[in-house]
Amino acid sequence: MLKEALASASVVAAQLADTARVEALARALEAEPRHVALTVARGSSDHAASYFAALTMSRIGIPVATLPMSIATLQQAPLRVRSQFALAFSQSGRSPDLVATIKALREAGALTATMVNVAGSPLAEAAGMELPLLAGPELSVAATKSYIAMLAMSEQLVGFWQRDAAVIDAVRALPDALDRAGTLDWSKAVEELRDVKQMIVIGRGPGLAVAQEAALKLKETSGIQAEAFSSAEVRH
Repeated sequence: MLKEALASASVVAAQLADTARVEALARALEAEPRHVALTVARGSSDHAASYFAALTMSRIGIPVATLPMSIATLQQAPLRVRSQFALAFSQSGRSPDLVATIKALREAGALTATMVNVAGSPLAEAAGMELPLLAGPELSVAATKSYIAMLAMSEQLVGFWQRDAAVIDAVRALPDALDRAGTLDWSKAVEELRDVKQMIVIGRGPGLAVAQEAALKLKETSGIQAEAFSSAEVRH
């Protein structure tokens, strides 16, 4: 898990070496008005979707909602999404309900795309537009580099969509920042967390998605009952 987390810098650098696909999607989003965007994901990928949602709502001004997959699969609801944007997030791109949902959205007239780590996956085929995460095989049970890759790709998409050079420049500086983060000494946290059974992980805005993922990692790896909350909710 540590080895894969430390590989995140090279993953983001690989993404930045060729931004043609994400720029093409940004141009497609600009081509006509989008009144709403939908995300489709679960687990760590859903936390990455929350990050994309926070960025898109705050910087583009378009409301973003998470679509429960059962709406499209079990309930087969009539989806009124023509010309709207739907984005799926996945590591493997093989979950049948995820594939079926994005397929239904595309058939209903939505502009569909996916951020996915496995090239040529069923999800990529169903979406029609693929943003490869380029994280490579992820062997750790707790996903690390693919999650970070989704955050970086979200920043790129919103930056190109908004035509914000400052955002793109910040993403281009990310590999160096990730390398520096990998050299930090976190050993003091071990003693602080050793006997912890419950924890609140706090974030706000895009940081809430990071808090959600941190809480999940603490559950998965350490058996700590960690829950993420917005700092505004905790203050309340």
